[in-house]
Amino acid sequence: MSTIYDFTVTDIDGRKISTEQYRGRTLLIVNAASKYLTSVLPGKMGRRIKWNFTKFLMGPYGSPVQRYAPADRPLKIIPDIEELLGVQ
Repeated sequence: MSTIYDFTVTDIDGRKISTEQYRGRTLLIVNAASKYLTSVLPGKMGRRIKWNFTKFLMGPYGSPVQRYAPADRPLKIIPDIEELLGVQ
């Protein structure tokens, strides 16, 4: 099974970067219209991603942990991120 580290993404400046550099870190990926992520964590629309701001929380081993809808506010995600980081 592949992980997020097997992919190359385009950063905010249009450069291609390897996600390998984030190995071992918890990531929040936004607007990732990826077949890999949607096949592992289908949402209310199945494997489709609603227009903008679908978010995927990635664990430190490169696997998606949770999917959030575009309308989910960042504050809703904080407890899940803190749990992955071991923050009490």
